[in-house]
Amino acid sequence: MSMEQISEDGPNDTLQIRLVRDSDSGEWFAEQIDINRGDVHHRIGFRKNLPLAQAFVPQFLGELQPYLPDGPAKGVMADSSALIEIPGLVLGGIRVIAQSVVTGIQSLTIRFIRALGALQAVLLPKYRTETDMFAKLEGAAAHTLLSLLHPALDLADVGPPTTLSRNVMEQVAERLEVLARNRNEIGFFAVLLQRYLRNAPDLDLAARQIAAQTNAIGRY
Repeated sequence: MSMEQISEDGPNDTLQIRLVRDSDSGEWFAEQIDINRGDVHHRIGFRKNLPLAQAFVPQFLGELQPYLPDGPAKGVMADSSALIEIPGLVLGGIRVIAQSVVTGIQSLTIRFIRALGALQAVLLPKYRTETDMFAKLEGAAAHTLLSLLHPALDLADVGPPTTLSRNVMEQVAERLEVLARNRNEIGFFAVLLQRYLRNAPDLDLAARQIAAQTNAIGRY
């Protein structure tokens, strides 16, 4: 299995939020949330659109506010380096799609391309149903480790230095190139792991030691 296969086939958790804005008052309301965990899609919808403060925790709203458009114009904004941290959850990379105002309402879709932790942590506790935060941490850590191990095993199969031929050296160069192409993705995910562990107060000392190691690997 190549690094490309791991990147494409591995489970990527994403969070998508749909908001609407009343053009008269300028107030934003929460309409629905879509959670994707690997092959599983889960949608949380509100019986009626809720003011943001009645749907989301204050920490998340404070982090989200700078990405909400000021005006009613249609447009797209993307920032692959964006990071939002709240207790129990780290979100990375954001895409915001604003629609034109129709009959006094503007629709907005916000999508986070990377997520680590309890995805429903953005919601007020009364709306949450998620309980698999620590299981997902283990899965994410294993996925990152796997991404590192496969190319390392490929290089290990090359053999001792005394057997290196020109053809083998070319193979090594190709595999190192694969690692280099995926360096940013692996490093970014390592940052998510490190920040998640830092914000998870119930993890034990061993987990925090893993966080420090991850930080050293993922520094870029």
